[in-house]
Amino acid sequence: MLSWDINWVAVVVAIVAFQVLGFLWYGALFGKMWLAGMGKTQEDISGGAGAAIVTGIISSAIAAVALALLLTLGDDPDVALGVTLGAIAGIGFIASSMVTTAAYEEKNQTVLWLGIGYQLVGMMIMGAILGAWQ
Repeated sequence: MLSWDINWVAVVVAIVAFQVLGFLWYGALFGKMWLAGMGKTQEDISGGAGAAIVTGIISSAIAAVALALLLTLGDDPDVALGVTLGAIAGIGFIASSMVTTAAYEEKNQTVLWLGIGYQLVGMMIMGAILGAWQ
């Protein structure tokens, strides 16, 4: 039975962790590769990130709550289950949808795989946090 008894502090921490990962992923780690794949420069994206950041926070909040709810289905949620569910959600739902969309949009493959990597790692991190604190 689905329980609404989730740890809201863990959800907030998971959201923050996902956003920090995004800052690093699309900055210091793969920022140059991502910009090149999009055919843009840092100056091209500097002014309009506000709405994208808000959208990202809302989206990661939805994902964190959904993942926390899925973890309540387990008898004894823990880090391993959280990482596993994060990987399943990341590959089974997010990556598969992104690949399909990218095929129709003829999206740059570098941008696609960087996005998939970020989402997958982010979901696994959120799952670990949520599983540890469930």
